[in-house]
Amino acid sequence: MPKQSSHAAAQPQGIEPHPGQESGQASELVGPLEPGAAVRARRAITAVFFVNGLLLAGYIVRIPSLKADLELTSSQLGVILTFFGVSALLTMQFVGRLVARFGSVHLIRLTLGRLPLALCGVGLADDAVQLSLALIVMGTVHGTLDVAMNGHAVVVERLRQRPIMNGCHAAWSVSAVVGSLVGAAVLRVGVSPAGHLLWAGGVLLPVGLAASAWLLPASADRESGPADVPEPSRVSGRGGWSGRVLERLPRAPRRRRRPPMATGGTPEPARRLPARHGPGRARPGHPAGRRPPKHPARHRTWRPPVGGGTKFRLAAPATGGCESAGNAGPTSTKPS
Repeated sequence: MPKQSSHAAAQPQGIEPHPGQESGQASELVGPLEPGAAVRARRAITAVFFVNGLLLAGYIVRIPSLKADLELTSSQLGVILTFFGVSALLTMQFVGRLVARFGSVHLIRLTLGRLPLALCGVGLADDAVQLSLALIVMGTVHGTLDVAMNGHAVVVERLRQRPIMNGCHAAWSVSAVVGSLVGAAVLRVGVSPAGHLLWAGGVLLPVGLAASAWLLPASADRESGPADVPEPSRVSGRGGWSGRVLERLPRAPRRRRRPPMATGGTPEPARRLPARHGPGRARPGHPAGRRPPKHPARHRTWRPPVGGGTKFRLAAPATGGCESAGNAGPTSTKPS
């Protein structure tokens, strides 16, 4: 029997290479899993998406109340809300390295326990500065959790060999709707933003930690050594996701060159082109694959209506026999 390679021998049964990767790099999962571990991990990561959507919906639904309680103008509120997105976007550029070093499950448990606390900090803010700092912390934690939970969902998807990302994001969407409805009911009762966000953070904190207990081990997506997984290449000296996206962009198709001239200055015979470039046949006076113009130009002579011997020679499209009586005859070359 043929001897298996070290990568193939270390690969557990039931995991197939991901499209575009070699069998040795398909999965960094070390050691066999317990029966049903992939199913439990699929439910756990879906619950993580659900909790994340509830936390964000609780914050978003209280933005008008925060503006009224802190007496912020529309411009001040717009600048303060920008801190959340900017901090999350900047954090996402470095989470990939943390996942490769420590594993996504550790980051999920760490951030899922900090995100409810950051939400409570948003509710307890007394002025614009405190609200800005709380949103920066919350955006940083959310950016880390977002990348980590999506990366863990990809590992579970490869392990189960069936798509689960659509179900995870559907759970996030459903939780956002549920959180908005709960927030509307809380507003109807008249609960303050601090009380609402404190209760939401206190309830969802143990729920998220309990859901993360069934995730895959850290060895599922953690690098076991520098020789196992090659270091990702960079584009223009920039890391993060931007370099990888630029490397995977399709290249623009090259323009077709004109056929070279044969010996003696005459062009080579016309080649037959695909149907998308034209009719695909050469016509007299036209290159191969090029359709002749619909209205070929023809020279005509125009005579001024009143006296004078000046003639003008114009190029006009043919009108199919709609010539005037004065121009129907042949063109004269004698001066008038």
